[in-house]
Formats: sequence, C-alpha cells, structure tokens
Amino acid sequence: MIRIKSIQHRLALFVLLPVAFLLVGMGVAGFIYARDSLLNQWREATTLKLQRAAHLVDMRLSRPKELLKMFHRIGNTLYADQVRGVVLRQLRRMPGVTRVGLTWKTPPPKASAQKAPMDMQQMMRGGMGAMMGSSPQVRKKMRENMGNMGHMMEMDIMPYRMADIVEFSLPHYDAAQKGEMLSLLSNIKNASGKIIGRLEIALRFDYLVKAVESTGWWRHHKALLVDNIGRVLAGNLPAKRGRLAEGGDPLEQRTMYGIMAMPYGTIFGRGFPPPRISSFYKLQEAPWTLVIIAPGREVLAPILHFRLHYYATGAAFVVVILLLIRLATRGTVRSIREVSQAAEKVAAGHYGISLPVKSNDEVGELIRSFNRMVVQLEERVRMKMALDLAKDLQRSLLPRDELHVAALDIAGKCLYCDETGGDYYDFFQFPELGPHKIGVAVGDVSGHGVAAALLMTTARALIRSSIIQTDDLSQAVSAANRLLCLDTGYQGDFMTLFLMTIDIQKGEIHWVRAGHDPAIVYRPSVDDFVVLDGKGIALGVDESHCFVENRYSGWEAGDILLISTDGLWETQNQHGERFGKERLRRVLQTSHGAAAGEIISAVTAAADRFRGNATLEDDLTLVVIKQKD
Repeated sequence: MIRIKSIQHRLALFVLLPVAFLLVGMGVAGFIYARDSLLNQWREATTLKLQRAAHLVDMRLSRPKELLKMFHRIGNTLYADQVRGVVLRQLRRMPGVTRVGLTWKTPPPKASAQKAPMDMQQMMRGGMGAMMGSSPQVRKKMRENMGNMGHMMEMDIMPYRMADIVEFSLPHYDAAQKGEMLSLLSNIKNASGKIIGRLEIALRFDYLVKAVESTGWWRHHKALLVDNIGRVLAGNLPAKRGRLAEGGDPLEQRTMYGIMAMPYGTIFGRGFPPPRISSFYKLQEAPWTLVIIAPGREVLAPILHFRLHYYATGAAFVVVILLLIRLATRGTVRSIREVSQAAEKVAAGHYGISLPVKSNDEVGELIRSFNRMVVQLEERVRMKMALDLAKDLQRSLLPRDELHVAALDIAGKCLYCDETGGDYYDFFQFPELGPHKIGVAVGDVSGHGVAAALLMTTARALIRSSIIQTDDLSQAVSAANRLLCLDTGYQGDFMTLFLMTIDIQKGEIHWVRAGHDPAIVYRPSVDDFVVLDGKGIALGVDESHCFVENRYSGWEAGDILLISTDGLWETQNQHGERFGKERLRRVLQTSHGAAAGEIISAVTAAADRFRGNATLEDDLTLVVIKQKD
C-alpha cells in the first residue's frame, strides 16, 4: 500500500484526481460523440458519393435501355421498318456503343400501310377535316371507310410483345475492340410469346465506369464494382479479384450480406476505432453494386488527432497544476517543516525555541500557537517533574517493606488514581507503645492530587508525633485533630482515620475510628466476621471533639484483620455497579489460608476484574494483618 506523507503530494493527489477524472470523462464523452458524428457524416457523405457515381453509370445505361424499349414498342406499326432503322442508327451513334446487332429467326411481317404518304395520326386528322366539310352522304361514306381502315389497323399493329427483362453479360475482353466489352441482350417475341429475334448492344465497359473511376474516392480508397452475387466487375486493386470476400475477410463477408439485404448501407469493422469501414450502393439500371472500403483511422483521423491534442493539453494542464501547487505550498511546507523540526527539539528537552511569524494566515496562527504551546509545555514539564518528586516523596513516606513480627503477618498497598493522592497507611513500633504493641494507621484525605497529598503528609507527621507523646490513642488523635484544624479551618478539607494498636501478648486490639469505615475481622475457625466499629468524626472538622478508644479482645491465631479506604468497595464497573463489601468478604473467605501480601493481591485482582475497562476514580488503600498459627 502506497503511503503519501508529503502535504504537497497529498494536495496534488486530492486536487488532480477530480480534475483528472473530469478531463478523462469529458475527453471520453467528447471523443465518443465526435466519433459517432464523424462516422455518421462519413456514412452520409459516402452514401451520397456512391449514389452520385451510381447515377452516372445509370445515366449511361438508361439511354440505350430507353431506345431498346422504344424499339420494342414500335411493333408492326406504320413505318415500323423506318422507325426501327432510326432507333438502331441512334444506338450505334451513342457514346460507348461499339456494335448493335439485330437477328431474326423468321422475317417479320410487313405493315399493311407502310407505303402511305402520311402516318395514322395525319390520316385521322385529314379524314376528320374532310368529314367536316362534306355533305351528310359523303361524311357517312368516309366514316365507313375510316372504320374499315381502323379495323385493318387493329389487325396489323403490334404483332410483337415487349422483350424479356434486359440481360447483362459479364465484362469480357474483345480482341477486335481491344478492351473489355459488355453485352446488353433482349429477346424479341411475337404475340404468342415465341422468340423470333434478338437485339444485342455491345458497350465499352470502360465507358460505363469511367465516370466512377474519375472520382477521388475511387483513386484513394479500395473501390469495387460487383454484381449481385459478389463477382468483381471492376476495381482499383493492384491484384485482380474474382469475388468479394473470397479470402474470408469478415468485413467483406458482412458487406456481402448487406448487399443481399439492403439497397445501400455502411458496415463498420470490429474494434475501436474500427480498422476498416465499408459502404455500398446498388445501381438502378443494372444488377451491380458499388463498394468502397476505407481505413477507419483515416475516416476518424480528425477525432484521433483531436484526442492526441486533448490528452497532450490535459497532460500539460496537469503539469501546470503541479507547478502551481508546488509554488503555492512551498512556503507552507517550509514553515510546517520548521515547526516539525522545532517540535523534535522540544521533545528532546530544548524549550528555548521561538519561531518567527512570517504571515497572518493559518500557518502564521499555527506558529503563534506553537510558540505559546512551548512556553506552556515547559511549565507543565516543570510541574510534572515537581509532581513526580512529590509522588516519590509521598511513596517514600509509606512503609517500604512488610512489617515482620514474630506472631503477625502484616502487609499493605496503596493505589493512586492520580500521580499523588490523599490515602496513606503506616506501620510503627515505638518504645512509647510498649515492647509488645504494633501500631497501624490508615487514612483518607478528601479530594485527590497535590493538595490531598500535602494534607496527608501533615496529618501523618501529627499522628506520629502525638503517639510518641502518649500511649492513649484517644488523646493522641484528639491532639492531632486540634493541630490539623488550624490548617484546614479555611479550606474545609478533612481526613478520615483508623488508628489501632495490637497487643501481641494479650491478643487485644485498641482502636480509634475518626470518621473512617470500620475494620473487619474474619475468623476462619467459625467462618464469621467481626466489625470494629466505633464513634468519631473526621479529623480537621471540629478541634474540640474528643475521640473514644475502643477495644477488642477476641483476637486468635489464624484471624485476619482488614482495614481499607472506601475506594475499594466503592469501585464501579462500566454499568455503574459497586464492588461492595460482600464481594470483599467472599474474597477473604476463599483466600484466608494465604499470606497477608497474597490476600491483598487477591482482593485487588478481584476489584480490577470487576472494574473492567472503567477508570479508577478514587485512591485505594488496603492493609491486611494475619495472626500466625
């Protein structure tokens, strides 16, 4: 997969793709339209050329055919021999006619009145004039004579029937005429349909096709004159051809099918553009067809040249667009590259960088924002370093290792939702408490972050100093509360605390509960839970409050004591459900045989599974004390 990293390349791609699609689409649509238009124009123009050429040939054939029809219409009328002689003389004098032959199988009958000094119309006109100027008796006699003459004429006129359909012989070489000749044949029949003679007219073939051969398309394109079964009568090919499509040419075969089905038409070869195009037109006076075959590229030369120029122009246009994009984005790319290089230096820790603003556009605004970001980033990095230092300092205040006492297994863990937090736990073993006592404190400051961490650090110091001064837990907590209220009176911050001591020798637990959740004791021997409750408010709320010390003496071997902040059982999953104390108790029941550190790991793992992908919203502190067997 190609990845485009440069802005110039991406901009060029996004700009040129639509332009290229538009140009190509317009070019293809325009080419198809122009191609179809040119082909239609070529079809129409070629059809007109062939029609004109066919008309020239038809005109040269129509004159002898008309005289031939006149010869047949004469029949046995008055002066039939003289009129036939005139027709034959006119045929012999026609251009292109080399010979006119009339042969009779039997001599034709003579016309009964062929020696009369006038023709029938003149006699009729004269008879009618005489009748108008004579007496009734004379006019009656003349009508009788004219009637007898008309009856006689009906008996003598038209003893022959019209000739058969004119037949054309194929062009053949005549040695006497030294050229190709064409015979026009017609049979003469009598009234009963019997052939009594034949009239043959010999025409020079070159005279008929001379008008066609003089045209430009005959000289420049492949042109043929074929009969109705495809025999080639004339053509401009260098090699003599016998028939159209004799070599199996698909275009010529389709052209032959068209000749058989239509009077004229145009056939396109297969392909784009078609390699060849043929057009044909049938003659009216002869069973012949004119055929022209032209190369498709020559017909479509204008549009092919246009396509070449169009694509060349489009390519030049694309190059110009690329140059314009490069010119327009060069300054922007340079500025962005400078910002990128400066960002790499900032990432390496060099914050003394300020880029010059050279424009008022988006790039200039980007540079101004970058400069402000560098200043703020430097401040944030310093703050982050301070937070990391505070975090390290706060974690250093927590017990570093598990407290190992002969009869007890003690472990603790603190998880912060931010870099620093307000939860803490502490183990202490002071001489002031006595040789057999262990002190444990778990606290939870309201809020999170640096302020909570500072308050927690202060409260830890006050609690430790108070315990050293007296072994009475209630007095120690009350003293720490009075001092803490001096710092929290204006801010309204407070801290919950569970402070306890364990007398290992007596098996007694003494504690003060300052607004903190009660500790719980799980007794595996009887599968029972004991809640270490008691009265007391949070530290930092009321400096005059007197706290009460509580005592529990049922501490036995194998019992487990758990102290936690509310962040454990108030842990929520994605559905808003809380982990709760009941799930915590089930974990203690299933893991009571493990060491204190392993029990803490089992509890935190269960809380993590329950929370899933939800974020930790509160600090979580956990202390487990297990009396060894």
